[in-house]
Amino acid sequence: MKKYRGLIILAVVAAALIGIYFWMETTDNAAISGSLYRMDEDETITGISINNVYGLYEFSLDQEGRWNVTTDGNTYRTHTNKMDLILSALKNISISRVLDEEIPDYGLEKPQSIVTCTTSKGDTHCFAIGNETVSKAEVYIRNQENGKVMVTSTGAVAQFTGSLSAYRDKEVFTIDKNNIVSVEYYKDGEKQLAVDRTGGSWKLTYPFEAPARQIIMNEFISDWVKWTAAGFPQEGSEDYAGMGLENSATWLDFVDANGKTQRLQIGSNQGTGTYVRTGDRDEVAVMYTTDLDFSKFTPDALVFVSPLKATADQLASITVQTAAGTDTFVVEQLDGGKQKVTLNGAEIHSNDFASIFSKYIGMNADGYAPGDAGNSVVAVLTSTYVDGSKAQLILQPRDESTFYMLVDGSTDFYINANELEELLYRINSVKAAQ
Repeated sequence: MKKYRGLIILAVVAAALIGIYFWMETTDNAAISGSLYRMDEDETITGISINNVYGLYEFSLDQEGRWNVTTDGNTYRTHTNKMDLILSALKNISISRVLDEEIPDYGLEKPQSIVTCTTSKGDTHCFAIGNETVSKAEVYIRNQENGKVMVTSTGAVAQFTGSLSAYRDKEVFTIDKNNIVSVEYYKDGEKQLAVDRTGGSWKLTYPFEAPARQIIMNEFISDWVKWTAAGFPQEGSEDYAGMGLENSATWLDFVDANGKTQRLQIGSNQGTGTYVRTGDRDEVAVMYTTDLDFSKFTPDALVFVSPLKATADQLASITVQTAAGTDTFVVEQLDGGKQKVTLNGAEIHSNDFASIFSKYIGMNADGYAPGDAGNSVVAVLTSTYVDGSKAQLILQPRDESTFYMLVDGSTDFYINANELEELLYRINSVKAAQ
C-alpha cells in the first residue's frame, strides 16, 4: 500500500487543481475570474441596451439576422464594424480590480452609461460605467446585479458611450449597389433622364432611346457606390423643411438586379455637406456636396449614337461626299489583319489612314434635338463592308455650330460642326502630300 501512497497523493493534488481551475473558470466572482461575467463559447448576444448621456439605444436583430438600433421610436441600420466592436467587447469585460466600496468620485451615482445585454441562454448582464481613474487608462464600473464596484480598462467600455451617429450605418445604399441596373434623375421636379442596363449594356430610355456611353456611365456608377454618410443631422432634429427635404424636387431613383428600389432625395446644403434622405422620412444623412454634382449627368453627355462605328478589317470602302467633291477610300484586306488603302486611286500610308479612320468612325452624336432640315445636305458619309452591307450618315444644316444627323430616315440627334471640319482637314492633308 505504501508504494502507491505517492501516486494517490499526486492524483488527489491533480484532482484538486482541476477542481480549482474549473471553479475559477465558471465562478461569477469577478475578483477570482477576472471578468465581469462569464459567457460560454457557444453563447451569443441577442439584445443590447445602452443608456448614456446621448440617449437610450436599443439594439435588436431583425429577421435576416442584421442588427438595428432604435431610439426615440425610430429604427436605423447599424454600422457593421461598430457592432462587431460592441459584440466583441460584451463577450468579455475584463476586471483588473474589485473595490470594497463606492465613493462619489467614481461617478457611478450618475454614470456615463448603463449597458444591458441578453444572451441566447436567457442570461442578462447589466453594468454601469463611471469616471476614469487618475491614470485615464482605466474606468470605474459597477455590476448592477450585485452592486460590486470594479475597475476595467478604458478601451473595454469605449464602445458604449457614443451617440446615434456612432452606431448608425454610414452606408448610403440599401439596395445591392454593385448591381444597379436602372437610374432615373429628377431635377426641379422634372425627369431629366433615365438609363437602364437590364439588356446588358447601358442605354438611355428618357428623354429618348439611344445607346449610352458605357465608359462614362460606368464611371458614374463607380463614384456613386463609394458614397458614404459624412454625418447625420443633430440627434432628435425633425426640421425637414430646414434641411430642404420637406418639398425637395431633386432626387435619384435606383433599381438593382433583384428589383429592389431606393430613392435618394437631395436637400439643402450645410457647409460642405448636403442633407440626403436615403429611405424613410427620418432616414437622413449628410453627404459631401462635391459628391452630389450631377451637372455632367445629362443626356447629351451620355448619348452614344455612332452610325459609322466599325473596325478596319470590316471595310471594303469609304466615301466622303461634300460640296467640294467626293473622296473615296478603297480598302483591300490583306493577310494578317492588315489593309492596303487607296485614296482616290493613290495608295496612302497606313498611319495616314488610321488617323482619318479614327475620326471617321468617331462621328458620334453630341446631343438630342429632333428637327427637320428638309432636303439640304452638307455631307454624305458612306461605309461599304466586305459582306456587302452599308452604313450611311447624312449631315444636314441645323445652326452655325451643329449639323443634324440623318440616320435611318430620322434626324433626332446632332453633331458639332467641328467634327466634320476635323475629318475634312485630315483628308485634305493626306491629299496634299500625295
